[in-house]
Amino acid sequence: MNPTLLLVALSSGVAPGGTLYVKGTGVTMWSKADATGTKTALRDGDAVVWRGADARNPGMHAVELSGKQGFVPQSALTPNKPDAADRIAAQQPAPQGAALVSAPSDAQKGLALIEAASAQAGTRVAAHVKQQQLGGDK
Repeated sequence: MNPTLLLVALSSGVAPGGTLYVKGTGVTMWSKADATGTKTALRDGDAVVWRGADARNPGMHAVELSGKQGFVPQSALTPNKPDAADRIAAQQPAPQGAALVSAPSDAQKGLALIEAASAQAGTRVAAHVKQQQLGGDK
């Protein structure tokens, strides 16, 4: 058995022919192990039949989904079946402007300061245009 295949099988607890799950969004299954050829989009939580690591490119793993065979990066596979809440959360876009952490980071504080300064500058420019009669009302 390929040493990489053996290592993955032992660490994941899944033997070739067993089930693994796609983790993450934007995962592509390629028809060739060098990430070329026909692409198939996979969804977070899709159950795939694991066939093993590619001999030439051990970072790519052969899988099968609904009778279609291809290759995905090892990092996109997990032996843990995601629960429905995890899949729904992963597929939902984050609300615009949503903070990634509960407390604002230094970067978020800096961004807020920049946005405030930009708004103030816009107000000052508009007042200057009006005062100098530079607007398009001539």
